[in-house]
Amino acid sequence: MCVLGYCIFPLVIASILSLFLPSIILRGIFVGIAFLWAAYASIGFLGEVRLEKRRVLAVFPMGMFFFVLGWIVLISPSLFG
Repeated sequence: MCVLGYCIFPLVIASILSLFLPSIILRGIFVGIAFLWAAYASIGFLGEVRLEKRRVLAVFPMGMFFFVLGWIVLISPSLFG
C-alpha cells in the first residue's frame, strides 16, 4: 500500500496543473495521462509478485483507486470556481 502512495505523484502534478487550466478538456487530457502513468508505475511493482491467475484481482482495486483520485482531480477546480 505504501508503494501506491509514491505512484500517485503524477496525479498530484495533474491536480496542481488543473488549478491553472480553465478548460475541462485540457484538464481531462492531463488527468488521463497522469492516470495512465500512475497505473503503469503501480503495475510495475506487481511484476515481482507471483500472481499468475490472480493478476486482475490485484490490478482492479489499484485501477479503481487511481480512477477515483483522477476523477476528484478533474472535477475539484469546477467545484471551487
